[in-house]
Amino acid sequence: MQLGKKNPSFVIRKQILYLLTTISLLFVSASLFSRPIFKNCDITSNVPAEPVIRDSYRDSHKPAKTKHNSPFFCSISRGISAIFKPLTFPKLTYKRTGINATVTLVKPSETSSDFIEILQWIENIEHLAQHVCILTETAQHLAWLDAALTSSLTARLRERVRLIDMSSEFTRCTSVAMSSEICHQTDKSATFSTGYKHMCRLWFSALWPYLIEYDFILRIDIDNEYLHGAWPTNIHHFGTVKCIADDSPKVTVGLADTIWGQHVAPQKVYPYTNVMFVNVSWAVTNKDLQDIFQRVEGTNCVCINRWGDLPLWGETLSRLGLQPELMFDWKYIHKSHNATIVTDASSCKREITG
Repeated sequence: MQLGKKNPSFVIRKQILYLLTTISLLFVSASLFSRPIFKNCDITSNVPAEPVIRDSYRDSHKPAKTKHNSPFFCSISRGISAIFKPLTFPKLTYKRTGINATVTLVKPSETSSDFIEILQWIENIEHLAQHVCILTETAQHLAWLDAALTSSLTARLRERVRLIDMSSEFTRCTSVAMSSEICHQTDKSATFSTGYKHMCRLWFSALWPYLIEYDFILRIDIDNEYLHGAWPTNIHHFGTVKCIADDSPKVTVGLADTIWGQHVAPQKVYPYTNVMFVNVSWAVTNKDLQDIFQRVEGTNCVCINRWGDLPLWGETLSRLGLQPELMFDWKYIHKSHNATIVTDASSCKREITG
């Protein structure tokens, strides 16, 4: 070997050692501020909590917890993330899941006849979507219904039925004064129970944070007998089977003024809401819609004057420059009104004037 010449193998080893040292330093520094790419690294800081959907059956059948990766692999994960991905801060946003649900609200009754009605409702509509959601007014009724359904349904169907405790949304109207600058109680609005008023508020503004795991939901009230109709695929925002021109002025005192403010309200239509189809992403993220929700909530007029979800959705859609979208070839019986409802395109037509 000639003097003054370095051994090639020594040079290669030195370069490899330098490269490994550089990569290690990058991983150590990057791990201080970036997120892991391995899914099971236990990083939860700064991630906001999501609404809890209570379902005792699903909770009792949860799979075993996944073992977390070691700190070594998580550090590597953070380093790779820092190199190949920009620094981001997580926030609660709606994510498409491909999962839809048919939803209803049930009264807090534990009689056999009411339970049979629930079973018949499930049997009639369970084919429409992946999940069936039943909203309960009290935690006690949820527990009773959970046990009753578990003993009555097949395990496969029971797994698809979600029970959601809405008791926190059924207290508002019990402590509200019955008059305001915007609205007042009338002889007609006084005939409606606080439970009915809570139901109206629920289906307009209060429900959507509880349903963020779904893309679309289809409301079919428990007192409707479904006859036929497929899951809608043509609706972007809000779908219905039929519309009407207006609601009683005795239960819409101040409603249009609240929605429209200084704007001139155009001709509008009100969608039937005992069967309605809603894009959940739109309902939870659209800023203009959220502003209207907050405005209506601030009046307490759902509790005072029994503003219903039918006129509320009619005015709101019109204010947003939208029309109720039609659910084609649908038919059901609204048993409370002894009426057969079929798809009626002409009833939902109007001119949008901005």
